[in-house]
Amino acid sequence: MHGSRERENGAALIAVIGISAVMMIFVATTGTVLVAGLHFSDTTRGGVQAQAAAEAGIAAAQADLSKSVCNAPYTSSSAPVYTVNVSYQLPDITGTAWHPGCPTTNPDLKKVRIVSVGSGTGFAPTKKTVETIFNYTPAILPQPVQGTGAGVFGWQVTDTTITNLTITQQGTSKPGMMFVNGSLSCQAGGSVQGSVILGGGSYSTTSACTINGDVYASTAVSIGNNSTILGNVVALGLSSGKSVTLAGGSKVNGSITAEGPVSIGGTVGGSVTSGPLTGSSSVSGSVGGSFVTAGTVTKTGTIAGTVTQNKTGIPTPTMPVVPPWVDFGYNPPDWVDATSTPYAVVNAANCKTDVAAKINAATGPTIINALAGSGCNSQHVDLSGLNLTLKSDVVLFATSYQLKNQTITSSTPSVASSQRLWMITPDANLTNKTPDCPTNASPSEIDNQVTTDASVDMFLYTPCGLSSTGSQMWGQIYTLDVKFDNSYVLNFVPIGLPGWNLADATHISTSFTPGYLGAVFSSRNITG
Repeated sequence: MHGSRERENGAALIAVIGISAVMMIFVATTGTVLVAGLHFSDTTRGGVQAQAAAEAGIAAAQADLSKSVCNAPYTSSSAPVYTVNVSYQLPDITGTAWHPGCPTTNPDLKKVRIVSVGSGTGFAPTKKTVETIFNYTPAILPQPVQGTGAGVFGWQVTDTTITNLTITQQGTSKPGMMFVNGSLSCQAGGSVQGSVILGGGSYSTTSACTINGDVYASTAVSIGNNSTILGNVVALGLSSGKSVTLAGGSKVNGSITAEGPVSIGGTVGGSVTSGPLTGSSSVSGSVGGSFVTAGTVTKTGTIAGTVTQNKTGIPTPTMPVVPPWVDFGYNPPDWVDATSTPYAVVNAANCKTDVAAKINAATGPTIINALAGSGCNSQHVDLSGLNLTLKSDVVLFATSYQLKNQTITSSTPSVASSQRLWMITPDANLTNKTPDCPTNASPSEIDNQVTTDASVDMFLYTPCGLSSTGSQMWGQIYTLDVKFDNSYVLNFVPIGLPGWNLADATHISTSFTPGYLGAVFSSRNITG
């Protein structure tokens, strides 16, 4: 009996020990699972925080770059914690390459990459890396002066006779002459490379004038003896019942398009079209092509092609539009060099010697102000007798100016177009597309015995008129009107004015437009 009780107590003890062991294993296991679960939850929370922080870094950089601001690298040490780096893509010889740092003003810059590393807190700190690539609109830099426009542009023709004027072509652009209003007569040995376009008048020659281009006139054209037009003739309107008159010995190498009847006593290399105005035309010279007219034609000379009379439906001839006047004023920020660096600005201490001294002293692109408020009280700059040697591009602003008995060259005279000289009288009204001469101003003058060479290109702008006699220059003329006397030679080099396309009088922005971030191109998480 006693032995049986001891066996029962032992079994009970073993059972208790077994239960205790099981409980210990359960508690241990449960604790391990609980700790693991807490660790898993903490890690997940850290990952979410890191991802959110990385995306916050992307958003911070994006917000700045969308406003053309960049302060890379971006960092945040408090939640959300991130570090952001910026790079930009440019083409290179191998294709494209990423360059660290904020976007530059390179016009080829089209992509920006933002890489943000976000950090999460917890049992095991976590990091997430997000890369987002954006399209990018590059900056627009201020543009240097563009060489546009005709060799001579005038608002009107007051001196209708051009004597011994020679306009040559120095580059690929044809020079020519354009006048908004007025008629023009080329006389005594004139020679113009390029076309002549008269928006409000007629063209005529008396003798020995050559146009190496086309002639367009809003009224009639009359070609005198021994004069030649190497291109075409387009004429609207009538003079003495004729749109075009060619005297004996004159020549048009191209074709003639006339609104009304024509009289051909010289030679036409191409065809003749006359209409829609009717009337009687005549050919006592020769026409190398066909002759089509809305009226009739009397032929005592020769017409090589077919003759069509009383033709209906001939359209009215068209001619190039002469652009309106460009109102140009004194605004130094418009002037930048090829690297978008602004021109230096200096004021003239007087109207003569100091202007010349400052032109000769300029070693970088420079604007010389000789207008009201400067030391040039009379505002009329007289550089007569003062030699100029340019070391850099120079812009002279004055109410009027005079050149006479002097030499204008550069410090490298053997190098063509090495320096440029603008001489500008600002327009008094910058909104009406009409030349307005400033108060107390007068026409500018380039008198005889001004010696220049191909190393300096000159641009003359004046809403007050210009008189040129017996000199030679390389460049362009833009003026109210111009008087050419004696033997004047203009060797056309297109120079232009900042902010303007002089060919059509359209404005070109001279201001800086910063680049900015565009739409998302791609976005991803980066591992490793």
